[in-house]
Amino acid sequence: MNQSFNTTAMSVIIESRTYSDSAFGANDEGEAVFFNKRIVDRMDLQEGQMVFAHCIPNYEDKREHIPWRCIRIEEAMDSDAVEGYIHAVEREDRKDARDKRIADAIRQLIAEHGGSYTLEELSYETGLSVHELEPVVTTASNGFKEVTAYTLVEK
Repeated sequence: MNQSFNTTAMSVIIESRTYSDSAFGANDEGEAVFFNKRIVDRMDLQEGQMVFAHCIPNYEDKREHIPWRCIRIEEAMDSDAVEGYIHAVEREDRKDARDKRIADAIRQLIAEHGGSYTLEELSYETGLSVHELEPVVTTASNGFKEVTAYTLVEK
């Protein structure tokens, strides 16, 4: 069975380990993050270590003091690696959001004017380069399909 959680990814510094081998850390916002014994043991977490954590809101009765609990972490990283990874994730999120805006603009164009468009025509209509448009229209999940078109030619 494959369960998937919507997690919030964050860099966390491990601040302390408990006698029961769980740990607590703090994210960039200063919010507390709980790490259970299983994660601490498996990743050999140590005080002062930076990790890239995938967290969910903590149990409701504990959330006021410790808002997050970690359910998965990337390999432990030094602070420069964590920072680079965060920027890469943020860059990818921005690209996804931009691609969605482009796909929505193309859908609106086609809905208003109908027809089929070449990449060059879409480029002209949107003011975006073919290079920017091609990955958006060729991604199946965006709902576009490449078609072969024919027209009548005079004899």
